[in-house]
Order: sequence, then structure tokens, then C-alpha cells
Amino acid sequence: MIHITYSNNTTWEFPTVSQSINKALAMMMQGHKIVRIRSNNASNLNHLQDYFAGINKSINLKGE
Repeated sequence: MIHITYSNNTTWEFPTVSQSINKALAMMMQGHKIVRIRSNNASNLNHLQDYFAGINKSINLKGE
């Protein structure tokens, strides 16, 4: 299970990586930042952290 907490103090629970990515991208487009990612699967956690770090880096580079 995957839990993602956002800057608006909500936490969403997802059974799959793809579902968590879809919701997270929608939340990010609304201006909410990811505050915390938790998972009972280390591989999923590492994948999500790397994926969202890349997105945040890309967003920051475009804003410069």
C-alpha cells in the first residue's frame, strides 16, 4: 500500500504505483506539493521518490 501526503494536509492511499502517480500529478497540477511518501514496499517507495524528484527538478528548472 502507498500513502502520499500533500501540502494541503490530505493523505491519499493507493494500491498501485500507477494510481498513485496519476493522482499525484493531478494534485501537483492544482498546486499541491508532495510532503511525504510512505509504502510497505521499498522498491515502490524508491521508484516514486525518484520519479517525483525528477518532476520537481524539471519544474524548478523551467521556473528559473
